[in-house]
Amino acid sequence: MDVEGMIPPYYYISVIKKKIQLETELRRVEMDRFPELRCDCDVCDSSDDLCSLTDSETREHFMLARGAELAQIRGGLSKQKFKMQLQKAYDDYKNIGPFNPLTHLINWANLL
Repeated sequence: MDVEGMIPPYYYISVIKKKIQLETELRRVEMDRFPELRCDCDVCDSSDDLCSLTDSETREHFMLARGAELAQIRGGLSKQKFKMQLQKAYDDYKNIGPFNPLTHLINWANLL
């Protein structure tokens, strides 16, 4: 079946290395319960409600967040520390409905 229309905006959560759809998945997450998941980029800092971000803003956020991740790795983040971050994120969020599945985190950690 052909589906027409725009692709809905997604919000990238750096901690879990995953994009979640604003309209359906992000609305189900009480972000106040998970302040560590909120990005501190300029786009996110200027928004009180992440679900109200436009498609353009979510794309800009993604580029800024990925840039920060790359800077962290290039800045000397060790393979072991990165592996521990991935394992911790998996353990912390594996049972939170809208974030599942998170098997990619444990797979990446095992590869490291």
